[in-house]
Amino acid sequence: MAITRLASSEPTTAATTFSGISGDYKCLYVFAQTKCDETVSGADQNSLIYMTFNGDTAANYYRQVMYVYHTAYGGYNGAGSTNSNIFWESANSYGSYAGWSAAKISIPDYAVSGTNHACQLEATTISETSNEGISNEFSGFAWSGTAAITSITFTSEHSTFTDGTQFVLYGLEV
Repeated sequence: MAITRLASSEPTTAATTFSGISGDYKCLYVFAQTKCDETVSGADQNSLIYMTFNGDTAANYYRQVMYVYHTAYGGYNGAGSTNSNIFWESANSYGSYAGWSAAKISIPDYAVSGTNHACQLEATTISETSNEGISNEFSGFAWSGTAAITSITFTSEHSTFTDGTQFVLYGLEV
């Protein structure tokens, strides 16, 4: 088994895309360190990072999630509801929000066409200097698209990504 670094991006814009992804691997992994440049008073404590496959922004993504947020925890089943992307919470730059978000995403059998695709996402965010800004999320997503995944786009909910944000794409050979 070997893992190969395929591409990386350090965006300071609102979006970044890995395109022309080779179908030569069994699984894709994305590792990310993110923070958004949202500084508006009253803004959400965290900003969302959106991920789409092959430019599909229609309501074709399904979500199940388990989470821990400070002292709250739980989960929910997104069955029956759809999203226009895959998403997780990321720290932003407002006030005392000093932290970052880290995410790990696995996408098995991404190069198979003619079937739906799934991915697993783990994300942790520390957005404030107190414990109240800590959130952990473990999500499973299904994409109803049946084409092989050849591009992945990441978009910041608010403004742009801050300097230091990085996405790294790996391919796993078996």
